[in-house]
Amino acid sequence: EINEMLTNKGATIESKYGYGFILKINDKNKYQKMISDDEALLDFNYNGDIDLEIAQYLLNSNGYVSTDEIAQSLFTSKQTVFIRINKIEKLFNNNNLFIKRRPGYGIKIIGSEIDKCNCFVSIIKKINSEEREKIDCCLKMCLNSDKYRISDLAYDDLTKYIHVMIQRIKSNSIIPNDE
Repeated sequence: EINEMLTNKGATIESKYGYGFILKINDKNKYQKMISDDEALLDFNYNGDIDLEIAQYLLNSNGYVSTDEIAQSLFTSKQTVFIRINKIEKLFNNNNLFIKRRPGYGIKIIGSEIDKCNCFVSIIKKINSEEREKIDCCLKMCLNSDKYRISDLAYDDLTKYIHVMIQRIKSNSIIPNDE
């Protein structure tokens, strides 16, 4: 995701064995424009919380994923991913989810779709502003039409649940009727 954005801005991130990751500037003019443009820098803001990034990656994966795959996609080392999995496992266990490890295949999250959604809501930090506006518009219309009143905290939680449900539906992860 970051690499796609950077490609349009004149740079790429490359993985170099034994060195880590290197920022390669392909078009100096585009890159200079990006770093001088405050708006572009806001889009590029990375929260740095690798545990949450790994947890989200695992929750979004339907099958087994290798630690190499996770490391490559999150621009970190395989060892970092491997070490952080133990901390993340406690988060999953608190949400009735479990990490299944299978040598040669990787790891995957085992649990119900409802538990995965609850886990997502517990780790979500920020919803993209365009999507937040769409959810706000629909939610306010529904609440106002029936004259419901809820606290700001309840409203924020409801917004997060709706956001997570939309994302899960888009990824074809739908809660079965028997849950």
